[in-house]
Amino acid sequence: MAGDLRDPQRGPPGKLKAAARRWATGRFGGSDELDEDLAAFGLADQIKADRNAPFGIWPENETAVRTFLELEAHWVIGKTADGTSRLVLDNRQIKDTLELMGVKRRAWPDLFNGLKVMETAALLELHGETE
Repeated sequence: MAGDLRDPQRGPPGKLKAAARRWATGRFGGSDELDEDLAAFGLADQIKADRNAPFGIWPENETAVRTFLELEAHWVIGKTADGTSRLVLDNRQIKDTLELMGVKRRAWPDLFNGLKVMETAALLELHGETE
């Protein structure tokens, strides 16, 4: 994956949840809070949201975001504790991806937690839910 994910002009910093929501919206046409806000104020016809605008990522979140993007094709249907099915990242692929990316093992626990935060935010966005 080439390029720096951070906004070169250091615009508003992005967090993991925002990055995951941006991914879900861009990939699957999920709801977009900006579009909803513009519509609420009657500005949707006058201002169009630029989905290609730079999106700032905090430096400490860059590896988590890169890993999440690398795992894009590794979603599976998983079973929850109550027996229902839901879309989840394939945890078995996370380890392989981290190894292939050359991420040091000591960083894995924090990255795993970040990926789970992003997974939840992406799923909420895809289903049009809020936290």
